[in-house]
Amino acid sequence: MSKCEVVKLVIDTDMDFDVDDVGALCAAHALEQLGEAQILAVVHNVGYPKAIGAVSVINHYYGRDDISLGAFKGKFGESKAGPYIDDLVDNFESPIKHYDQVEEAVQVLRKTLAEAEDNSIVIVSVGFLNNIAQLLLSQDDNISNLSGYDLVARKVKSVYIMGGYYPESDLFSEFNFNCGENFMGDAEECFGSAKTAVSMMPPQVRMVFSGFEVGFGVMSGGALTSCATEDNPCRKAYIDVVGSNNDRSSWDPLTLVAAVRGAAAVSCEETGFGGKNEVLEDGNNFWINDVEGGSNQTYLTLNDPVAPGLVIDELLCL
Repeated sequence: MSKCEVVKLVIDTDMDFDVDDVGALCAAHALEQLGEAQILAVVHNVGYPKAIGAVSVINHYYGRDDISLGAFKGKFGESKAGPYIDDLVDNFESPIKHYDQVEEAVQVLRKTLAEAEDNSIVIVSVGFLNNIAQLLLSQDDNISNLSGYDLVARKVKSVYIMGGYYPESDLFSEFNFNCGENFMGDAEECFGSAKTAVSMMPPQVRMVFSGFEVGFGVMSGGALTSCATEDNPCRKAYIDVVGSNNDRSSWDPLTLVAAVRGAAAVSCEETGFGGKNEVLEDGNNFWINDVEGGSNQTYLTLNDPVAPGLVIDELLCL
């Protein structure tokens, strides 16, 4: 990314039971304060009704109640929530407390893209892919006379996806790609969405995949206990989940920072040029090298597990 470029972000999160989604959104706000990014919309892809309220709490803390919010309102994941969701919604200020107060995620995605300049949007997916799949399948409506596929083709520059294993999943499909492997309850509304989202993405849109193996060993978040004040919801969420002064694997914040600053900023390299990610219905994936005509897809490989955690903590403590 050019240092003078402000990255226009749309974040699609499953902020729910794991706290690294909080790290991603808080890092995004820090990058916005530094003038490197602008958060246009945040949508949620799991059906727990109060989860979008936790997103609103964080946005409110950073003075950004104007960010467009949308939520998936189906049954998938409706009963799953980590200990921090209710804590943030019930004990911190925010204008939004429940998904009845916001529009459906796909509507917000369509509206945000329709209003954007061509080839300007960077989507960061740090959760399940049901919203993106439904966006790509959506038809023209009163928001735009373009289909979802055509909106993405015209408006989106790149999509960064935390999901899968690389170069292949081998025996185990990754959580975001397999819809939680029954952990999230009935996955009917999510099953196969990773395959749809990846296979339907317009070829001109750049896709960068950050696999489970990349963020797993990168630790961050514990610094918030000492560097942030008690009114900071990012700090409270991490303490609720992992306790004081403890780190968490950094799948989501690493992906977010890479989307804004580039792979090198989180000690990664883009790999697999000319190939593509083949995702199966059950979420298993494997990289196909040297596809005919090339592709616009890559995946991240990690060079140093320590340095990106420090970068993330620096942003969280800004």
